[in-house]
Amino acid sequence: MIKKIVFAGCSMTAGAELYQEKHVDNYANLEFDDAVKAFTRNDETRAYNLQHAYPSIVGDILGVFTENIAIDGISNKEIAMRALSHFPNDWYEDTVAVIQITTHNRMLVHFEENDERYTVRSYVIQPVKFHGLSLRQSNLLLETYLEFMSESLLMIENYMCVLYAVAALKAKNISTFVIKIADNELNQPRNEPHENSNSNKPIYINERHPLARDAISEKLIKDFESNQLSACVLETMVSQANPYLPQWHFNQQSHHQIAEHISEKIKCLNL
Repeated sequence: MIKKIVFAGCSMTAGAELYQEKHVDNYANLEFDDAVKAFTRNDETRAYNLQHAYPSIVGDILGVFTENIAIDGISNKEIAMRALSHFPNDWYEDTVAVIQITTHNRMLVHFEENDERYTVRSYVIQPVKFHGLSLRQSNLLLETYLEFMSESLLMIENYMCVLYAVAALKAKNISTFVIKIADNELNQPRNEPHENSNSNKPIYINERHPLARDAISEKLIKDFESNQLSACVLETMVSQANPYLPQWHFNQQSHHQIAEHISEKIKCLNL
């Protein structure tokens, strides 16, 4: 019998924008740039988002304690690391973990913030100055990404990290599953463009090199798919024509639909 479900992920699972949807007039109809201006991140908004995101709704539906450790903006490596570090003991009973992977244009980097402290933080790779990095650090990160990496290569590395976390958690007797945002290779929502067509300022760098389907990547993808909680991704668990809020996070109605789908899948696990 399941007594606890832990959800790990990025802003999609953390319920980003739900506070704004509820408290900002006409928020759902704002343009992206205007929605960014309305964004507020503090303990109150984060608590509200977590309380109203789909993991909490799953707990209400199933009558099971749920814990949401998702954090806005983090990379797949950080999601995997946080999922692992959340379970320090060697053995757990009646526990399920669900790991939502994010888009693949994110990197976990280690940089010197000042002379006395080093910082580890995830960044979305985009051609603008990164908050928290110096201009020199931003340029180095962008040059490394643009010259030597692509989202396809990051995808393979991400799958390796997530699959390691799945295996390690299963070794602790935790039933562990993964779930994707979208059904394309880059795990990018259909309504979220890699580049903002209405502005001269790009939001994301376009993927220029398609995934090389070699034997290694095929094996990783097959293993990843075998651990998925559902054949559906978050994007297809909702029936609305436009389930996204201005910054491409799910609206409240979508969170309820996702929770209903996930709850049914968990019921079928017979754990």
